[in-house]
Amino acid sequence: MLLPVSGEAMFPNTTCMISPTVYTLPAVLLVYTSERLNRVLGQHWRSFAGQPYFDKNGIFISAVLSAPLTLDMLVILVGYFFKLKYN
Repeated sequence: MLLPVSGEAMFPNTTCMISPTVYTLPAVLLVYTSERLNRVLGQHWRSFAGQPYFDKNGIFISAVLSAPLTLDMLVILVGYFFKLKYN
């Protein structure tokens, strides 16, 4: 699911661009910590999964978590640029 490009979807009467930042900062933190998260989840996968999804290279967490969040952040960034250019 892609996040809204601008804050107008949730806050239609605001003119500031702070609401996309509310989405972007947690996403950046999750992507930044995904390597550590992959390592921790790889050590404890038996407690919540039936098979080991979390490999040493981090392919699963990259495909499931990091790639979609990075795409969302890219869409938000493009939305920032369009809003700055056309407003």
